Amino acid sequence: MPRIQFYQERQEYWQAQVAAAKRTEDTIVHLRLLASAAFVGILIWAYSFGGNYWVLLLPALGFAYLVARHAQITSTKRKATNGSAYVAHALSRFSNQWMGQGPTNNHADEQHPYAADLDLFGSGSLFDLVCTAATQTGQQTLARWLLSPASAEEVMERQQTAQWLAPKAELREQMALLAADQNSRSSMPADALARWGQGQNQEAEQGLTTSHSLNNRRGATIGAWLLSLGFFAALGLWNFTALGPTPLLIQALLAWGVQHHYRAPMRAALSGLDQAEKELALVAKLLARIELELNETHNETILERLAATLGLKDSKQPSHAASSAIRDLKSRISWLEARSNQLVAPVAYLTGWSLHWACSIDRWRAQHGPQLGAWLDALAEFEALNSLAHFEFDRPHYARPEIKLGDKAHFAGAAIGHPLLLAQDCVTNDVAFTNGLQVMLVSGSNMSGKSTLMRTIGVNVTLALAGAVVCAQQLELSSLQLGATLRIQDSLHDGQSRFYAEITRLKQIVDLSKGEVPLLFLLDEVLSGTNSHDRQIGAQQIVTGLIDAGAIGLVTTHDLALAKAADALAPRARNLHFRDQMVAGEIQFDYRLHDGVVQHSNALELMRSIGLAVALSEDRSTDI
Repeated sequence: MPRIQFYQERQEYWQAQVAAAKRTEDTIVHLRLLASAAFVGILIWAYSFGGNYWVLLLPALGFAYLVARHAQITSTKRKATNGSAYVAHALSRFSNQWMGQGPTNNHADEQHPYAADLDLFGSGSLFDLVCTAATQTGQQTLARWLLSPASAEEVMERQQTAQWLAPKAELREQMALLAADQNSRSSMPADALARWGQGQNQEAEQGLTTSHSLNNRRGATIGAWLLSLGFFAALGLWNFTALGPTPLLIQALLAWGVQHHYRAPMRAALSGLDQAEKELALVAKLLARIELELNETHNETILERLAATLGLKDSKQPSHAASSAIRDLKSRISWLEARSNQLVAPVAYLTGWSLHWACSIDRWRAQHGPQLGAWLDALAEFEALNSLAHFEFDRPHYARPEIKLGDKAHFAGAAIGHPLLLAQDCVTNDVAFTNGLQVMLVSGSNMSGKSTLMRTIGVNVTLALAGAVVCAQQLELSSLQLGATLRIQDSLHDGQSRFYAEITRLKQIVDLSKGEVPLLFLLDEVLSGTNSHDRQIGAQQIVTGLIDAGAIGLVTTHDLALAKAADALAPRARNLHFRDQMVAGEIQFDYRLHDGVVQHSNALELMRSIGLAVALSEDRSTDI
């Protein structure tokens, strides 16, 4: 079934569910009004004519049932509305309407060798399109995969897992609805819970040691129980003796003394859990759904490892699973937070409620804390894999790249296109570094497609080495590092010119070429910030050094002298170009790669087209 048709059918289903829920809700509202009117009418009848007041139970019970039923229908309608929104977002990925609807955080620093150049993050970015993770740890895991190309073995394992998960559209929909039910994506710092589980929050800040732990202080638990017993004893003495409220006042002093004595370990036990209840509820629900999936028969190495991490390897019983333990922690925190209720707070203080549940939470941490980080990492890894699977499911015409083992740089692709472009707008090209070719020098007019070609190659390499399918008919590549200079800018804050920023990035790329993993470089208008003489000498020597180090890559230029330098590097270098032509006074591009060096520029035509008064050169062959 075509993917758009699949999502359209799911949208029709959810919209029908919303409409049905609204009809039921309207009926319930009317019935509640009738029940209320019946109650008032019977009350007036009973009061005026001496009727039996017991008859009021009928409309009262009916009203109570309708209130409960209304809550159920409201929940059903909310789920259906979330389902419809999820499918609408999925459908938007087949048009330009998806931009900005996914996570748009920038997970890369300014010094990253290719993230900004390839538009990996931000609104309308690759990450915005691919990521479906609900938790921050899941988003960070996928971002890390895009920023750090994996080894060939890791890529093949992720490919196998994503292929197994790709058909499971129902799983992804259910996980999205679970996240939506928790009021959108998590906002808790990604590593806060893991650090709490390891005891690295308040203890480290205050210099506390493990001896301060409530779990290692039996007196804390005994004191909490004595406070509870003392509270009920004080109430009894107040009610059944002539002592009055004096025992309760004494109890209040004792409660203050005991809880003040244990304030440091209590603070250490609870530090880092201020926003954890909502986060834990989401994590527990997502893990429970994942555990059901991991219980199925599969041969994927990654899924076997995740199942073992979550406690499913030796037993299929939910009580042994991570989700059960996290639900338990969430429940304990919920009971602790009940102390904030204005009605409960006085009793909670007198009974040592906070100390009770702080001890309980600390016992949980002693038992499960060291595993909490691993559970969260397992959830994050599954979410990242599920994002790759979703991307693969939505694009069945994309190719699964073949990863070549070995220590030499390799890249050979057929019909490669940019995944952020709509299918009808995407022009593809064949790009292959074979038969000793290491450098393609690409010339062409402005707006002809040079930079887009380099971004196309870079983005597809990023996807491939993260474990995803690629926008190509076929792609073979080895493990590669990436380095690019497509979006170099000056910095007023740092006092850097664009040229200085570019040569700094070039130094970073040259250093990368000396590593164990071969380099793919993408140099756009290399050294354009200096004169043609220095540009030709510097660029030729930089490119020669890169290919001598075993790197492969593309270099774009407007400088014909630099383009001709490829002849000196043959057969390791080759000239290619993009063409344009004037048709009825308009510049048209075919965005196709052609052999050789471009012979003219469109710069003057472009300037004239927007109203700048410039004359065309008589010898246009030198306008490059």
